Order: sequence, then structure tokens, then C-alpha cells
Amino acid sequence: MLMSNRKIMPYLLIILFTCTSLVLFPWRSGETIEGLFPEVCLNQQLETRDPQPATSDSRDHKQPVRNYQPKIAVLPFANLSGQFGATDQVMADILGALKEEFSIVPERQVESVLAELRVRHTGFLTTGQINEIGKRLKVETILFGIIDTYRQKPLPQVSFFCNMVSTKKSAPVLWSKYFCAVGQEKLYLLQRENHTTWASIMKSVTEDLLRSLPKRKER
Repeated sequence: MLMSNRKIMPYLLIILFTCTSLVLFPWRSGETIEGLFPEVCLNQQLETRDPQPATSDSRDHKQPVRNYQPKIAVLPFANLSGQFGATDQVMADILGALKEEFSIVPERQVESVLAELRVRHTGFLTTGQINEIGKRLKVETILFGIIDTYRQKPLPQVSFFCNMVSTKKSAPVLWSKYFCAVGQEKLYLLQRENHTTWASIMKSVTEDLLRSLPKRKER
């Protein structure tokens, strides 16, 4: 009788364990193992899932598309107007306008190279000077010019000549033009519209400069 009880005991324990499990963890009809142990199954899915490669066009890290701007070195214009400070005033407006179309070499870097090459007059450059400036500044285009008229008061006047040249071996001229906002007729028309200020004169001239620049395919 004792031996029979020992043989039956394992089966009784199995039945008791099964009943206890059903009471503590009721198995609903149609329920899967994921329903009973969601956290365990979720971790297993994450471990077996193939990692997604990072994409460069993610919205959070999307880089804005920038238009290409050719690099150019703008030399300080030679001042032949006889007015002190003309170069600084005129160049400030010209550089501000050119930044819309070009990536401009910093002024300090340009001045450093001009000092090394001992270039004193930037209104007239030799082919050798142009080639060497282009080589040292790593640019293919240089803009330089001459200011021959400058006055802010009582009636603003300005005129200057621009040259855009290539730094290639023969230093060909890519573009050149003379800009002028001088004369009683021009100033009189502006005065009637209450725009006879230095800022309005330079705005008109620099807008004309940008419009007249050669297209990128022509440079």
C-alpha cells in the first residue's frame, strides 16, 4: 500500500500544480502566450528584429540644401577720388551685395597676401600678380577696381570702375563695367522722391552691379 502511494504521489503533485496555475493565471479562450507575458514577448521581438539602418533624410537631422556659391577674392578698390575713407565706405556696400552671389575670401586674408606680394596699387594688376594672388588665395576669380568720385554730403555722388578677371595663366577679363551715380539730373530726380541719401545711391548702384554680372555659365 505504501509503494502504491509513492507511485501515485507524483501524479497528484502534477494535478495540484496544474489546478493552482489555472486559478492564479486563468487562460482565456483564444488567448496566446503573448497575452499572458507581453513584456517577455516584446523583449524577444526587439532582440530578434533586424536593426533599421539610420537614414540621412531623417526629419530631425535633415540638412538644408544650400546653393553653390563660387569663391571670389575682392581686392580693395584704389581710391582716386581724393576723399579720405572712400574705399572703406564703397567697399562695404559692394561686399554686402556680392555676398548674395559669391563666397568671398575674408578681407584680412586678402590684405595679407597683397602685403606679401607688395601690391600697392590694386587698380592696375599685372598678369603675374593676378596669377600669384589666385594661387595663394586659392581662387579662380578676382574682382578689383578704381573709385574716381566720392561724396556723401550735401548731395551724394559716387562712381567707380570694376574688373572681374580669371586667375588662369593668361588672366583673361571676364567682365568689366563703369558705375556712376553722379550729376544734377540723377540727384534731382532722387531729391523729388526724397531719396537723396548715400544709402539710396549705393543701393541703386549695387543692384545695377548684381544685375550686370555675367551668369555663372559665362564665368
